[in-house]
Amino acid sequence: MLPKYAREGHQLPPSMAATPFEAARNPVDVLDYVPAVGWIKLMKGCPEAHIPYVQNFIKSLVAREVAGLPKGIYMTAVQEAKRRGVKGSGGQPEPPSYSFLKDTSTLRTLVNFLIDFPDMLENCTEVDAKKRLLRCAVLAMESLGQPLPRPYPALDWIFLEKVLSAAQSVSNSDWTTRIRHSLFRIAARQSNKSPSACNLISQWMLPAPTNGLTKEDEITLFGLLDHIGRGVPPNFLQPFIAYIFQQRISDPSHMKALLESVKPVLTADFIFDTNRNVLSNAIEHLNENMDPTDEAVYNTYKACVADLPQKHIERLTSPSLWWEVTNERLYRAAVLRCHVAEKDPEEMALPWLNDLVDSAASLPGDRSHLLSVMSNTLVTRCLVNESTSWFLQLLGRLRDHLKRKTDDNLVAMHEQQQRITFYLDLLVMGLIVWSGLWATNHMQVLAETPALRDRLLLPSLVTLSGQPAWVQTLSQFLNWMVSCHTLLQNYNASRYHLGSPTLLLATLNPSISQVMWNKVIAMLV
Repeated sequence: MLPKYAREGHQLPPSMAATPFEAARNPVDVLDYVPAVGWIKLMKGCPEAHIPYVQNFIKSLVAREVAGLPKGIYMTAVQEAKRRGVKGSGGQPEPPSYSFLKDTSTLRTLVNFLIDFPDMLENCTEVDAKKRLLRCAVLAMESLGQPLPRPYPALDWIFLEKVLSAAQSVSNSDWTTRIRHSLFRIAARQSNKSPSACNLISQWMLPAPTNGLTKEDEITLFGLLDHIGRGVPPNFLQPFIAYIFQQRISDPSHMKALLESVKPVLTADFIFDTNRNVLSNAIEHLNENMDPTDEAVYNTYKACVADLPQKHIERLTSPSLWWEVTNERLYRAAVLRCHVAEKDPEEMALPWLNDLVDSAASLPGDRSHLLSVMSNTLVTRCLVNESTSWFLQLLGRLRDHLKRKTDDNLVAMHEQQQRITFYLDLLVMGLIVWSGLWATNHMQVLAETPALRDRLLLPSLVTLSGQPAWVQTLSQFLNWMVSCHTLLQNYNASRYHLGSPTLLLATLNPSISQVMWNKVIAMLV
């Protein structure tokens, strides 16, 4: 039952008022439905406490009507515009209103109210009446801006700009903001089907300070990228995204919110591939301006990178594709590539790190920060099949480096020394991590302290030898240490004492042959 203020002032439709006697009847007594204009009266007159309930009700009416629209009505909308010779603001035939819908249509009534709203607001002299009109416009806009499974029939949405301009003249910033955000939602969600809606939302995406966007507006627009990416051409989207990122890069909290909005769009199903590429390029170009030490923002950025297409991840994190490898750039690549490896759903993701390992091994100077980043990934990727397989790969690659002949000069010998040392560091660190003993110290401390790693090597091997899945791998590790003992002596010096680990592995291996025992004894004597 509608309240009294929503039942007053209604008129019978012409089909039910053919005679003066019929026209004199009270519509409330005659009509078996509520005229759609009754919902406008309800929104205007409802008490403040009832607004949330009225809004939900109006939204449900719109959703139910759109869900029940016959497919033919979409063609009727275009035909109506063509019949009248009307072209919308987008350059295509779009009717200026929904006059072709039934009188009972909530959609038609809301659109008609919004079209008439600027004139009604201008002619209204009472402050309270203006407030109610503005509130009604807010509710109507938000009802039309709700997410729906189907688009609206064709309509020239340019009148929304006039609604916003009229609302701004009242100087109620809160309601004006709600109307503006509703305009974004309506235009974005209709941009794929409506040229006028696409044109309307594109006008707000100009890459200039004069676009008048606030931070809240930017968050709203970025939250609609799933819809904007289906309707707005790349030549509008690309400069807008680049401009916003450039302007907000120094605001960590805002950048975090923007990136959180972009992330789901990178893998969305329905946006144009060209627009997906625009977003991926924008994320890629942010890399050099992002601060890896700001974990709050950088964690969100890493999550975005993990969802990028393969070619973008390779360009960002593969040193073999770069002209120059620097310490800072390699560290950024390590953080991103390790994160991608951690999130990889495949069973074998650690080979992702091989390119980084080669570059880190060749990089001069302290590499403990890179070792720490990679070790954190080993904590995550700790399944036995993956860890043992990658461990054996590392042994094979280190053996190749050990056998490689170097030039007889100090520079080449020093580079080879650095390369072998980093591989050894990573091997030992891997054993400590997979044994679980890394938890006894902070990872960064482990990465920075070779002596500490050397002390933890023996107990790590004891722990791993108690795991059946590691027995065969440790046996291969023993064979590797025996075969590479002489080569290692030239590079290892006193960094790791490998004699005791070798003897331990031989002792723990019940199937070791006499020949192998003889080699171990000879090596240790």
